[in-house]
Amino acid sequence: MVPKKKPYYIPVTWLPALLAGEAQCQFAPWVKAHFKFDKPEKDMSEWIEDHAKLRDARRDELVADDWQVAVEQEVKFNGQAATLAGKLDLLVSHEGESLVVDAKTGKQRMKDYWQVLIYLVMVMKTSGLDPAHLTGEVCYSGSRVPVEGVDLAQVWQEVAALMQVVAGENAPEPTPSAEECRFCDVTKAMCPARIEPLEIGVTEF
Repeated sequence: MVPKKKPYYIPVTWLPALLAGEAQCQFAPWVKAHFKFDKPEKDMSEWIEDHAKLRDARRDELVADDWQVAVEQEVKFNGQAATLAGKLDLLVSHEGESLVVDAKTGKQRMKDYWQVLIYLVMVMKTSGLDPAHLTGEVCYSGSRVPVEGVDLAQVWQEVAALMQVVAGENAPEPTPSAEECRFCDVTKAMCPARIEPLEIGVTEF
């Protein structure tokens, strides 16, 4: 592992599952923020194609309703210890109202809702938009979940508290689980607490 230098770069996608309570281990994003290491390559071609189709279909609907649309707009919030960065699928505006849309090709999850919440507070803080006229949407293939009526100031406090942990100098204790470890990039060498999948052999009787 090669140590990284401050400010640490933290993608938005590392945080939503933790904030939503769908993940517990803060050690994994801490390691990824503080160290460079080889990660397994994943074939994302099918997901990229499906995601683009869903995003573009929603974009076309909004354009047809006279919304002004920006596609895949990058947004960053720079702190002293870390930079929180993400890419909005769609940022649209119409008659003084702004809407952040995030397209999701999988089943509905609370972490998707939280990802849009994080985008909303980042847009609020970096653009100066009035939160009263700023809402969000999780766009699934068969449904849309509005993200509105939320105290974005409180959301930011929760995001900032988690950022302090992930960018902090002291590593949080690993909290391994079979489900989280299964999809985690942090290897056993970096995390001795990691739970490896059981290998089931064949026994002859």
